Amino acid sequence: MKLLIFSDIHNDWKTLERILTVEADFYISAGDQVSWGRGLDKAGELLKTRGDKVWVLPGNHETASQIADLFRRAYLDLARPHRYLGHRLEAGNLELDVETDGVQRHLSAPVADLVETAAAALGQVVGTPLTLLDHQRHAVDRSGERTVAAYVELRAGDGTIAVHGASQDPDALTASIKAVVSAANRLAALTDRLAATGTAA
Repeated sequence: MKLLIFSDIHNDWKTLERILTVEADFYISAGDQVSWGRGLDKAGELLKTRGDKVWVLPGNHETASQIADLFRRAYLDLARPHRYLGHRLEAGNLELDVETDGVQRHLSAPVADLVETAAAALGQVVGTPLTLLDHQRHAVDRSGERTVAAYVELRAGDGTIAVHGASQDPDALTASIKAVVSAANRLAALTDRLAATGTAA
């Protein structure tokens, strides 16, 4: 296993970009990616190019709460264009309700794996097949409130784009489905950015 550990970037984005071109199994950002908390959004944009292989630790120039806030904005607070409304299991099908650009949709798909099924169903709305590549969950216990954190990696279309999503919910399956919706929203944001720059996906 190859770990790439780095710190003290202090807003030197060219150095961070160069570091992230090196292939590794995991990238550990050991603090001080920015100076005095300024530039965390840019650091996050660069670090997320390595997706769920990145672990970020606070230094003395950024706090754990600033890093958590960046994560929340990048993964949990995305409510456009897709929003999870609910789900249920009925007669061997996953019945999934989502809202896309203000339009409520009901999706139904036979269940093999519930999270794979949710990704495939949401792919119908997104307009490109979504394939589940990875799915992880773990318990989070904060101040006596137990929730589940869920993370997914989806491949969009022919596989040239992989996106990550994350969510938290007291119910494990709901957290996972919300993570799929988070990934779909991140795909929409990436597609919009590529279109704005004239870059093909």
